[in-house]
Amino acid sequence: MQERVLATSGVAILEHTTTIIGRLFSWCSILLMMVIVAVVALRYGFNIGLIALQDSALFVHGLIFMGGAAYTLQRDKHVRVDVFYRAFSERRKALINLVGHLIFLFPVVLFIAISSETFIAMSWKMAEASPESGGLPGFFILKSYLWLFCFLMGLQGISECVRNLRILRQKEASNDG
Repeated sequence: MQERVLATSGVAILEHTTTIIGRLFSWCSILLMMVIVAVVALRYGFNIGLIALQDSALFVHGLIFMGGAAYTLQRDKHVRVDVFYRAFSERRKALINLVGHLIFLFPVVLFIAISSETFIAMSWKMAEASPESGGLPGFFILKSYLWLFCFLMGLQGISECVRNLRILRQKEASNDG
């Protein structure tokens, strides 16, 4: 019984963390919109081009997508070909999701994390900055969003697998009784 409570609280913490991070990054959309409006207004209204401001839009945009992917997965808003899926039972959906996470999500996240290691490490080592004159420093942070993506997707993937296993076990328990 205690094991079940610990598993439940662990998953609840993962879910809550994903929700908080996802909502935080969703607010960055407003910041991104404001930065883009400023870039456009300055460029076309005053003939002023600020590379650093354009770079900041890149940073915020990357954060929204790389940081918000796990929240998208949690809310079941990711891309899916669901011609058949939507008509399936909860048990069949849980089985498909579990197998999909194990076969596709975790290997892809692991591949991205491992294959980007040299790319990110070199960027940090040389303290990579914007290639544009007048751009922002710290492009190594932007590249590190890859690991943020892998970390958050891995955590949410674990949560999704536990949730799908629970659905499968509940159905099995109700069929046994």
